[in-house]
Amino acid sequence: MCVKSMRLCLISFYLLIIYNMGKTTTSIADRLNILADAEQFFADLSDA
Repeated sequence: MCVKSMRLCLISFYLLIIYNMGKTTTSIADRLNILADAEQFFADLSDA
C-alpha cells in the first residue's frame, strides 16, 4: 500500500516535470527519455 502511494506521488512529480519541460525548448526525444527513466525507476522500485 505504501509503495502504491509513493508510486502515485512520483508519477505526479514526473508529469509535472514533463509539463514544465513543454514550456521550454526540450525536444520530444528528451521527454521520452525522461519517461523511460521513470519507467525504469518504477520497475526497480517494485523489485525492491
